[in-house]
Amino acid sequence: MASQVKLNQQILSISGDLTFATVQALHCAVNKLPRAFESDLEVDFAATTKVDTASLAFCLGIERMMSDGFAVSYKNVPPAMVLIAESVGIESLFN
Repeated sequence: MASQVKLNQQILSISGDLTFATVQALHCAVNKLPRAFESDLEVDFAATTKVDTASLAFCLGIERMMSDGFAVSYKNVPPAMVLIAESVGIESLFN
């Protein structure tokens, strides 16, 4: 399965792998989404199949792209991603 991002009603769905091999292309795809970062955004990982430490860099990149005053929240975060975040002390990202 190819990794993809899809924006629908301010829900950004990530499908496929979110790893070193895919994160750069996914980040570029997110950058091209019109007005995605001009209101609150929810990132849904329900269809994400595999993650590694690059998945955290992806999330932090989204956090940086958000316009002032708007928030990002995360849904269906894979347990492996939470464990990685805990191991580096940024588990609050998903709370």
